[in-house]
Amino acid sequence: MSTGEGPIGIGGIGGSGTRVVAAAVASLGYQLGQDLNGAMDDLSFTLLFKRPYHFGYENGLVRAECKNATAAARTFYDARTHFGIRPRHARVLSRAVLDAGLHSTGVEIALPGDHLSRRTRIAWAARRGAQVLKSLREPESSTPSWGWKEPNTFVFLPALYRALPGFRYIHVIRNGLDMVFSRNDFQVRNFGRLYGVEDLLLSDPPLARLYYWSRANTTVADFLAGRTGTHVVRYEDVIDEPQRTLAELCSALDLSVSADPDALVSLIGSSASVGRYREQDYLQLIERAGEEATAALKRFGYWNDHLAAARK
Repeated sequence: MSTGEGPIGIGGIGGSGTRVVAAAVASLGYQLGQDLNGAMDDLSFTLLFKRPYHFGYENGLVRAECKNATAAARTFYDARTHFGIRPRHARVLSRAVLDAGLHSTGVEIALPGDHLSRRTRIAWAARRGAQVLKSLREPESSTPSWGWKEPNTFVFLPALYRALPGFRYIHVIRNGLDMVFSRNDFQVRNFGRLYGVEDLLLSDPPLARLYYWSRANTTVADFLAGRTGTHVVRYEDVIDEPQRTLAELCSALDLSVSADPDALVSLIGSSASVGRYREQDYLQLIERAGEEATAALKRFGYWNDHLAAARK
């Protein structure tokens, strides 16, 4: 169990490997929610926060003082701590259900299953809202240690740190050159405008994804610098050196390893997609992206001798 205090959020760009880290945190005794999808995303968080045009932003992240983000954060916190239902919860949830269920009537929100009918989307949102209400009125959990995993968490860090007592955060980063050749565009479609890649995503998707990766991860790393109870972890390190990486994570977040270390390591498997960028024209992409992307690759440890030699 943790010797620290407060919930733990896990986020990163979609496809970064947050699920592997979430499984490790859950094995330490943390309750990661009741309404999860197959990727272990907390769908209550998704309902309340994956409404990109409902919030105000500054420098790529939601403003700490954003009232809508604060209301969403407090509703989420109250649900996970079984606070009880209040009128303010009903107001926040009804707005969230409408935003998620009827988004095609206004601005576009890229949710998994966007091809589904409006009726199906409304039903999805209503189920999520009902789960939040159920959590609010449940008796207090006997497990004090809790958290969640949802990749979009990083966008809302300023408001979460301001609204949630003792909040701690794990940010997962994966090699941007591998990620740009993925078709996982949900997050970029939702929040790409915060980093100036919304239009580029239509004309040059790999370049848009690389800029998004560079700018989003750099913004988060800058925001987290100097904060206690935070940790930036590379997916490749979790795969290659799980014992060391998990020990560093536990130390950074003040977690005592109550589980068998070998059991933790057994959660980690190899990934066939690591290094897939070598099968693509990645050097031409790096040239198009310029020094900004190169700087980010260097900052996060992905600029190796192979890349340096190939660019000469």
